[in-house]
Amino acid sequence: MHNDEVSIKVSAHAVDHLMKSGLLLPADSPALWQFEAINAEVGWLHLRRAMTEPIRDALTVQLAESGFDEAWEPNAEGRLIEDLIDRLFVP
Repeated sequence: MHNDEVSIKVSAHAVDHLMKSGLLLPADSPALWQFEAINAEVGWLHLRRAMTEPIRDALTVQLAESGFDEAWEPNAEGRLIEDLIDRLFVP
């Protein structure tokens, strides 16, 4: 792995969410990102460091739009998005 890349352990469901949201485009793989499955449920998401902040910004918008229930508690999608935001934080 190069210095400009990061590896983040995520669920396959999380990667599916990122792809369906258009935040990870299949056409960009493997040049910009790659998912390396450990098993059917989890794996390593390898991506360019520069991609993490724009993805986190887009996820924050998604969280505000659809991640909470009527009582402002995170729903299932919101919990997934919050986890991704946390995992994609790269100091």
